[in-house]
Amino acid sequence: MRGIGAEQPDVLLEIGPHTTLSGLARRALRGVRALPSLRRGTGLGALWGAVAGLHCAGADVVWETLLAGSGGRRIPLPGYRFQHQDHWTGPEPTALSTGTPASKGAEVVQQEAAVARVLRSIVEATARHLGEDPSVIAGDANFFDLGADSLQMISVLRELEQEHQVKVTMRQLLEETGTPRRLAEFIVARMPEAGTGAAEGAGSGPGRRSRSLPHRNHPPPPSPAPWSPRPPEPRLPSTRPERSWKTWPTRSSRCPGYSSR
Repeated sequence: MRGIGAEQPDVLLEIGPHTTLSGLARRALRGVRALPSLRRGTGLGALWGAVAGLHCAGADVVWETLLAGSGGRRIPLPGYRFQHQDHWTGPEPTALSTGTPASKGAEVVQQEAAVARVLRSIVEATARHLGEDPSVIAGDANFFDLGADSLQMISVLRELEQEHQVKVTMRQLLEETGTPRRLAEFIVARMPEAGTGAAEGAGSGPGRRSRSLPHRNHPPPPSPAPWSPRPPEPRLPSTRPERSWKTWPTRSSRCPGYSSR
């Protein structure tokens, strides 16, 4: 090992059945990279790792000889460039407990049923706009990995808004949802009836229970008194002066034939 280290090699390649010599080289020559070509029980993974390590170290690898007889393979490309994924870095969030276990169980069942119903409508709408069978649309598959584009997803969101009365923007689709299942949970959380269905009455949401008030016996209202006619008021003598009327002649004495009006 001292003789090999004196030559200051860039990389060492062990040609053998296991990693015995490369392990010794790592401990003795800490500044030299040692690559095993075989590793017991790993197949060809160690060989391809050694080839990649030699290439990164600057060795002239004859790739034509190594890849002769092997066909191409499909490599997954990166996701949609505007597809963001949120990662919570704070403490684990805890939900406040306000109901009994029985009410919690009923709410969970109602929530799951609402999510399943909305998920089914999302899958059907997406399949209809993509021209695919609904069975092909997986609940956890990304919309854009399924082949959808922005215009198709805008049409899907408009159809879902008319059906569930919840508006979802493209930004919310890209940043907060991205899959049919997460979109269904997003819509159910914002539905007017809080996802509990039309069977619940107005004002009954999650965490609320209808409560009947105790019946109270109120005393009957008092009966009205019998009606009696009101006596007439006495008429007071009038203090207004009486009017006098004077009759005028029908013709003027000064001008015969002229009538006064």
